[in-house]
Amino acid sequence: MEKSIEQLKLYPPEIKFFIKMINFESGNIKTFKDITLPEYEKNLKYCKYLNTNGYNVFLSPRLCSWGAWVLLDDIKKPEVNKLFTDGFEPFYFLETSPANYQAIVKLSDSPLDRDILTFISKQLSEVYSADPNSADIGHFFRLAGFTNRKQKYCKNGLFPFVKLYQGTGISCTKGKDYVERILTGIDNGLIELPVKHIATTPLETGERKTLETGCAAYIQKVYETGSKDDLSKLDFKAAKYAILKGFKAADIANAIKLFSPDIIKRKAGHIDDYVNRTIKNAS
Repeated sequence: MEKSIEQLKLYPPEIKFFIKMINFESGNIKTFKDITLPEYEKNLKYCKYLNTNGYNVFLSPRLCSWGAWVLLDDIKKPEVNKLFTDGFEPFYFLETSPANYQAIVKLSDSPLDRDILTFISKQLSEVYSADPNSADIGHFFRLAGFTNRKQKYCKNGLFPFVKLYQGTGISCTKGKDYVERILTGIDNGLIELPVKHIATTPLETGERKTLETGCAAYIQKVYETGSKDDLSKLDFKAAKYAILKGFKAADIANAIKLFSPDIIKRKAGHIDDYVNRTIKNAS
């Protein structure tokens, strides 16, 4: 099997991919956006043609709804081994050039807001001596089976192939607990995220229909009459009461995002995670 196809098959079959091919000498870029594995297979010969003509081939899976993933770029083999012994076993890893590796780590099956994931990526990059500038799963990484066309790796006119190594193919052992510790630190004010991708308020995303439901009216009443001394406790109370009333989790989440005081500022960058965990804990 072609190594690039083997790599893409490690992901769920529903995943779409962004393939980018760059010629560092000319600056030319070719792309395939949001293609499926069967579509990639049809274009594989073209990708190989470009690679033999100086193009580097990169991959970015569309993973927003498929768990929490991080990329550790430009690490050495001892760090790869340490990931396995520390419980952050790679989903798989690549040797992108002699003695240089990229590790793709799946932390959990539950997706995270991008700001939180970037924060976690930077923390792990520091621990495992990875490139902090690539600490984002949205960052492109190498596709196996193609050559690394950077001139510094050329020897006797030949370029090294990107090699694929099997990891666990599942979430790492300590990922879920690690994510929970980070989220708890954020909720308790011990960790402050850079404000970059603050979520849009529900009223701006077409969720005004929530106002028409009985759940919205009920939760609005809880916020109007409840104590504002501890807003996180008030959020929990609103979720708990609404659950006991039999309202749907999705409606409860929308209503909390609509009526919880200053939630945009209080939970900047991780509103959805916070609300969903509040409802889960109240269930």
